[in-house]
Amino acid sequence: MKKISKIFVVLLVFVISFANINWSTENANATPAKTYENLYNEAKKHLGKSYTWGGNGPNTFDCSGYTKYVFQNGVGVSIPRTSGGQYSASTKISRSQAKQGDLVFFDYGNGIAHVGIYIGNNQMINAQDNGVMIDNLNNSFWSRYIVGFGRMTNLEEPSKGKETLYAKNDLYILKSGNWNSGTAFTLAKGSAAVIDFDRTQNGFVHVKSGTQEGWYSGAMDPYWSETKIVNDKKREKSGCMQRMIYIY
Repeated sequence: MKKISKIFVVLLVFVISFANINWSTENANATPAKTYENLYNEAKKHLGKSYTWGGNGPNTFDCSGYTKYVFQNGVGVSIPRTSGGQYSASTKISRSQAKQGDLVFFDYGNGIAHVGIYIGNNQMINAQDNGVMIDNLNNSFWSRYIVGFGRMTNLEEPSKGKETLYAKNDLYILKSGNWNSGTAFTLAKGSAAVIDFDRTQNGFVHVKSGTQEGWYSGAMDPYWSETKIVNDKKREKSGCMQRMIYIY
């Protein structure tokens, strides 16, 4: 009886150990989440690495070898090996529609010859002659040869939520995410509005103030404040009173 019990215990330990090994293997091989954060974290790991024509990584790359490696290891998405293949396989989008994680393509005169990963603010991370680095798309060289943008996969975007901000000046809130759509209402200086950063149209964000709502350009920092705006007239009056007290 004791012998049977020992055999049972040994078998039980073996089963549990096997299950743990199998669970660990599955987790080790789990596909990473398809987020821009994961893609960019993988991309920037290789900044400064050398360019080699035909380089597939992880020590050296060429342009399309780099994008393929980053997509595969960053978000578990397999894309074609060449820049031309990636261009053909991508969903073409305009520059105004480009999001972080999209690909940007270049043609020097004989077809698609270079590709990089768009990281926002008119910048891309790419493997070029000087190695893996970040370049500005408005640079005189890159801007001359840019062909367009392509999307290989829809990356998950973390929620940015809503925030109450205050207008630093009178602001024109548009009827839609289009510069030519006309003004929905004017938000007076110092007025509060709820900005919904997850609700966007062509780079515009949704704005609501009381019962009025519309759209505003994504350039928020220079025109909005997180704190209430002090009335200039009150500030000037206060300053004048202080100077008068000082004089007397």
